[in-house]
Amino acid sequence: MLFSTLIWATPPPIINGTELTEGYEEVGALVASNGVEDVLFCSGTLIAPKYFLTAAHCISAMSSYDEQGLDIKVIFGHIQEEPVQVSGIERWVSHPDFEPSTLNHDLGIVVLETELSITTPLISDAIPDDSWFDRPAVYVGWGVTSDGAVDADTKRYANIPYYFFDAWTHYGVDLSGQTNLCTGDSGGPMYFSPSEANPVLLIGVNSFVFSILDPEVPCLGGGSGSVRLDRYIDWLAQEAPGIQIWEDADVDSGLSEDISEENSESETDQETEKNKEQRATCNNFSSEFGGLGFFWLLAVLYRRQ
Repeated sequence: MLFSTLIWATPPPIINGTELTEGYEEVGALVASNGVEDVLFCSGTLIAPKYFLTAAHCISAMSSYDEQGLDIKVIFGHIQEEPVQVSGIERWVSHPDFEPSTLNHDLGIVVLETELSITTPLISDAIPDDSWFDRPAVYVGWGVTSDGAVDADTKRYANIPYYFFDAWTHYGVDLSGQTNLCTGDSGGPMYFSPSEANPVLLIGVNSFVFSILDPEVPCLGGGSGSVRLDRYIDWLAQEAPGIQIWEDADVDSGLSEDISEENSESETDQETEKNKEQRATCNNFSSEFGGLGFFWLLAVLYRRQ
């Protein structure tokens, strides 16, 4: 049976990115197979020898494929047809607060059958601030190269400016409208150096894209949202023993999941007020892309708060 009749959908490569022939070895892909065809449906990052970090909506897709009797594996390398390392899957888990309708808390971890000898990245607990704006973030993924394409088979990267953040999400926007993420990049990493004192760190997991130029083509001419990992340090450490955290000396990592509900709400309220001011800087969308695109963007952002 072919995938066109067996599989209902794949989750929402990098548009105008650069193909990788080396580097970012820790960035792998989730692949489902029915014995005839292989479909690469999501990206992710090895954060410890047996633990693969991805998006929770990728876990949902994987669960659906598993129920249909498909074989699911994680591959590493740079081209799908020539993987360097491959592992089966032992189990998986989504964040307990994941909400499919809003993609809030869109994190998942896949436990591999095999411990892999790949260098894993440092995860940042740094809290974003105004100094991050307009500095380049590196996105890596295996997705398609345009809206509606089916060429998710090659690992690519792109430098996209860090544009703003809210209480749970990092946002990247290329104001030229040329570079973005797309189908298959979900679950992949967002890398960034928070300050001159920091190396390049893993700060986010790619979750969704949003339209700016045209609602029908969110990949081309749009932006992307990535889950802020600084908010989930404790959950990550619990579910993926052996991860490496780069602790910001100026940051109290109490923003992770074990904070009290009261403190969490207070912090979120403070960040929301700050973000209202920061969103005023988005006014240049009106001149760059037109008023319709700007209001479409605001609708997406406020829906997620």
